[in-house]
Amino acid sequence: METKTTITRLLLVLAGWRNRGRLKKESHISFTIIPASSLFKTFLLAIMVCICSLQPASLYAQITADASVNGKLRTIIQSKQVKPGANGVSIAAGKVFNPVMEEYRVSRKPKGAPITGELVDDGNKPANADEVKNLQSLIDAIKGGILGPESLATEIRDKTKPTDRPERFQEVSKKTFPLLAEIPDLSNPAALEEAEASAGMKGLLTGATFTLDGKSSPHTRVEKKAARNPMAVALAVDRDPLAVKWKKVSDQEITIDLSEVSLTVKTMGSMTSAFALFGSDMSFINNKLNIHLSEEQAAPLYEFLISFASTNGEPPVLDVLLDTFDNEIFDSLGNVGIDNVIDGLMSQLTLIDEDTIGFNSSYSITVMVPESPSKSVLFLRDIAVASVTAVEEATPTPTPPPTPGP
Repeated sequence: METKTTITRLLLVLAGWRNRGRLKKESHISFTIIPASSLFKTFLLAIMVCICSLQPASLYAQITADASVNGKLRTIIQSKQVKPGANGVSIAAGKVFNPVMEEYRVSRKPKGAPITGELVDDGNKPANADEVKNLQSLIDAIKGGILGPESLATEIRDKTKPTDRPERFQEVSKKTFPLLAEIPDLSNPAALEEAEASAGMKGLLTGATFTLDGKSSPHTRVEKKAARNPMAVALAVDRDPLAVKWKKVSDQEITIDLSEVSLTVKTMGSMTSAFALFGSDMSFINNKLNIHLSEEQAAPLYEFLISFASTNGEPPVLDVLLDTFDNEIFDSLGNVGIDNVIDGLMSQLTLIDEDTIGFNSSYSITVMVPESPSKSVLFLRDIAVASVTAVEEATPTPTPPPTPGP
């Protein structure tokens, strides 16, 4: 029997009048069934959020774009042991363009005595040449806007995987310090371009519960001035392989707390765009404890992607993808099974304010690791992207009048 994929679409229109102090809501839901691979079941939720506000007319046209992600994610694992000194890597990148200013940072174990006043005190060091090359290609892909959220997430995963030769994004031990990579606020006052990003992860084992707190938070902003076409891009990535000895057969589960994840986009004026993306995914290798095994050997456990985009001051569009690859799932509302969890997730998504989308209460999903293993290697990754542009529309070249005949 052919496996079917369910696509759920929700159109939520919110028209708000500040001077009337009220909010009108209209919603429409439709379901479409389409064929899919028998290897997995993908549930795609697309939400379009429309916001219209009557504001006093301004004497001056403003052309601005903002995008940011609060990618604060908590991952909870019930286990009797997580291997001490488990490794990971955090990555932060940012670039503005008028003139070009760029910064690329990767968590590294400090060598020797700390350098006073430098960011490297806590392991936050400049990326090496090979890492910079990969991160620059990601910045170009994000800036170009050619890739959709799924393709972009795949590209980020591929470009930030650790390798020995050449040495790229090598993992370091979290035993002595939390993972951290951050870039300061890159700012071009003349073109009003701003970009900043931070990525970090720390873990705590309390009894039989291991809690991993990650935060991937990029922010970008531009305002068009004069003839410049301002752009800003920021990227943050956390990757953390974990070796887990499970407490008992019934507790082989991963809980992903989405409560504090939010995305903000805002555009004003023509030829502006703002894009924000957050993603979390995990893969696993059962009955192993070697965190240095290749992730290529791992099977996917889940993938969660949420993106928010706005162009030309128009209503923002939100896309959410949740894929559990046929693994069991339930949520904090008591929903069991992917269809019911999708309904629960939809019920918790809300506008925190007119430009920010997030969850209106504490909400989490839990995915079961299959095959009842006694131990597993888990590969966890969080990604976050923020990108904005305010590109001037090309002025058409006037056609010269025809030359009069004799």
